[in-house]
Amino acid sequence: MLSTKGLEFSYTNGDAMVFPDIHLESKSNLLVLGPSGCGKTTLLHLICGFLNPQKGSIHINNENFGALSVSKKDAFRGKHIGVVFQQAKHFSGMNCLEHLEYASYFSGRKNKSDENRQLLNQLGLEASLKQQASSLSQGQLQRLNIAMALINKPLLILADEPTAALDDTNCERVIELLKEQAQATEAALLIITHDQRLKSQFQNQLSL
Repeated sequence: MLSTKGLEFSYTNGDAMVFPDIHLESKSNLLVLGPSGCGKTTLLHLICGFLNPQKGSIHINNENFGALSVSKKDAFRGKHIGVVFQQAKHFSGMNCLEHLEYASYFSGRKNKSDENRQLLNQLGLEASLKQQASSLSQGQLQRLNIAMALINKPLLILADEPTAALDDTNCERVIELLKEQAQATEAALLIITHDQRLKSQFQNQLSL
């Protein structure tokens, strides 16, 4: 499902970052650990096409993803990749349900309203379905972003510090849902974090 080989990247006036090769099959998961500043987010941005590697290749679902044009990367990402960002994002004037409808619309997939409600309920947002996202707490916003990443049943789920703003109860709930969703949709799951609470929940780990 996901294969990277010989990835290297450097920012202006920065040392080159060389990343270990990754081979991740469908229904499998990988926890990437490391301290702040070690290149975890850079690695995720390379895999999802927000950055272009200076060396190396990225294949997703047998597609040479790194070689696609910007527009084709955007279309591929919308259909096949779910991204949970480190900084939770939201759109002003839209409630939680409308955020999921928006995510579905831009992927070209039509979800039923009960599917959207069910996913929000699983993430503990059942009391906030029609609440404006701008009024949510940081932890609630993070769970809404996770719902947006999962709603289209992507083939690859990429999560950047998905539990950073969550307490222990919601941390466990979110990780279980991410793992269950990956199994149910035969997706590959890659989580990057410095959250030590997750180490006991993943057998497949990589340290940067």
